[in-house]
Amino acid sequence: MRIKGTVVFAALTAAAVVVGLGSSASAAERSAPAPKGDGHVVMLAPTTSQERAAGGGGRSHDFTGDGIPDILARQYGSALMVYKNGGAFNGTATYPRATFINDGWGGFSWIGTADLNGDGFADVVATTPDGGLYAALHSGQFNGTTTLQSGLVYLGWGWNINDMMYVYDYNGDGLDDILARRAGTGDSYVYFNNGLNGIDTLQAPVKFMDNGEYDAYQGIADVDLDGSPDFVYLSNGRLIMIALNYSGGAVLGYGWETVNSITFTDVDNDGRDDIIAKRNSDSTLLAYQRTPHWFVDPDGTAFTTYTAPMAVGTNWYINDIIA
Repeated sequence: MRIKGTVVFAALTAAAVVVGLGSSASAAERSAPAPKGDGHVVMLAPTTSQERAAGGGGRSHDFTGDGIPDILARQYGSALMVYKNGGAFNGTATYPRATFINDGWGGFSWIGTADLNGDGFADVVATTPDGGLYAALHSGQFNGTTTLQSGLVYLGWGWNINDMMYVYDYNGDGLDDILARRAGTGDSYVYFNNGLNGIDTLQAPVKFMDNGEYDAYQGIADVDLDGSPDFVYLSNGRLIMIALNYSGGAVLGYGWETVNSITFTDVDNDGRDDIIAKRNSDSTLLAYQRTPHWFVDPDGTAFTTYTAPMAVGTNWYINDIIA
């Protein structure tokens, strides 16, 4: 692995178009300073440039075995539901129905999906408020309440030192790693996956990014379509990407404080990372499709990256966690 301290993304100026939100920027927004904390520094680049599969806790994963990532949601604070992707973008019929797979998840503070053992199926990973990390493994069949194996695998303790967690295969070995921001700092770490082995599943954390203390969201996706993962974060309503291979960064849009539960997934089954987000005002589930274009304007903005949002679900207030 390469350890490198190069600053790849300095301050960016605000821009004139709201990506996908249907209105133009005001003069104040066009002249606004860049968000505080934009001086992110990549400390550890991914070890390969191969494209990774979708993960969870900020990414979606495949529960049904058809190779298309589905959505996992915690409904009414307890029940785990899988919203199967129908295979093509079709408005609110994209995720036609929800399947109940498990209950009793009200005591967990974070829930995500990850392929912990490399079998291609989504496992469920979750933390408790006292810092325990657990996994519910996929049975290999999508079949209601037998989709997950019985019992939980205990993966370790002390995870409550982190205030943000997400999943990605950072070293490209086919096993999802867990990434987290350390609470009270701007430091983000990767816990590499050794292969499913109880409390020895994850290695000690290695810092891969700093100066992220003002980030409201962090995630990883191949935003610029170069086959290498990019770091994506939300700060002061601006969605921003940094190329983890040190090739630069761009503002993807502003106005993103109007959404929550941001999740990367392939909504339309075209192989590109789209974004799913729940709108704050009315709990509509929105899809921002990744266009085939990547162009960074001289002002550091790339507003043609995602389409305007389209509704793929309504009344998602019933779900308090989406992965």
